[in-house]
Amino acid sequence: MTHLTRRLGMYRTAALLACVVLVWPAPAGASFEDLVADYQAAEAEWQELTGADQYPDYSDHPISKFLPKMRSAAEDMAGSPRSAEPLTWMMLQHQAVYGTRADGDVDALAWAVDTVAKNHAGDAAVGAALPQLKDMAYAVQFDRLMKFYKAILKSSSDNEVKAQATFNMAYALYDDFGPLSGKHPLRQIRYGKDAKKLFGKMSKDFAGTAAATEAEPFLFEMEHLQIGKRAPEMLGIQPDGTEIRLSQFEGQVVVLDFWGFW
Repeated sequence: MTHLTRRLGMYRTAALLACVVLVWPAPAGASFEDLVADYQAAEAEWQELTGADQYPDYSDHPISKFLPKMRSAAEDMAGSPRSAEPLTWMMLQHQAVYGTRADGDVDALAWAVDTVAKNHAGDAAVGAALPQLKDMAYAVQFDRLMKFYKAILKSSSDNEVKAQATFNMAYALYDDFGPLSGKHPLRQIRYGKDAKKLFGKMSKDFAGTAAATEAEPFLFEMEHLQIGKRAPEMLGIQPDGTEIRLSQFEGQVVVLDFWGFW
């Protein structure tokens, strides 16, 4: 009888464990990973349908369907060690959001940017994504983006991350990102001065970083390739193989034709 009771107790324990497994929620990360996989499949299908169109129609892009789902996943994962991952994923989709320009997509991206600035500015996943967020100003309002980068500069202790955040700020100031940026044409002069200051600061404060190296040609352009500036020396080879230099024609009218394939 004792042996039978013991076996019944084992079965009862096994049954209870099975019930726990069935009702216990799946880890939040699994749902995030499933969403990423589903989105990748949907986007691959969309790309196959659009073919090699230079300017594809984004009205049926799957990002509009997945951003609300990813936002729910981010809210479910809030407070977990991986809570920044779905938010970072949302920000990395800025190109698709710029393509659709749908109000819901823009709002979802703005929410992710604000949430990261508030709660995750020092997270390693966010710092690692910064090089790919350089063009995010196409889809995020300018002042919101500046607040986002300033939060990273304040929260991060990683010099490479701080350098990249500074570069991204300078790049957003340097370029004109169109209607979604909130820039006014009359403010472009001030933006240009601020961009030049930040690009110049990088060689001093972040020397040796990848972002500082990336900033060098932008600073060179702003300091030398402007109207009224002396043109830098240029060297060319003539059909007979002899060298020709721009400085040979100083004081004369010179027309330079730059062309190529991109």
